[in-house]
Amino acid sequence: MSFGSKLKALRLDHNMTQLELAKKINLSKANVSKYEADLVEPNLDTLAMISGLFDVSINYLLGLPDKDTHLQQGISKPAQAILDFSSDLSEDELKKVKEYIDFLKTKRN
Repeated sequence: MSFGSKLKALRLDHNMTQLELAKKINLSKANVSKYEADLVEPNLDTLAMISGLFDVSINYLLGLPDKDTHLQQGISKPAQAILDFSSDLSEDELKKVKEYIDFLKTKRN
């Protein structure tokens, strides 16, 4: 999954528009759009702001191994399998997966 795809997924998971994200990290909406389209890459300061905002590591954002952070610790094998499986899904497919998971949770209650 590219940086742009990860950024967009994180933004959507947090119910933010590109403009809202841009304001939170002191950039223009156009820059956020370019990041999500993988047209440009953010500098280190911007990566740090994004990392802090979404509570993920810079390694995660860049697609590097993240063995020593809370992201990899304590994840069950089924959850890791889902993460591995979903890494090459499109944004629309990921949205459908999330909707199905939400549906399953409501059926459980």
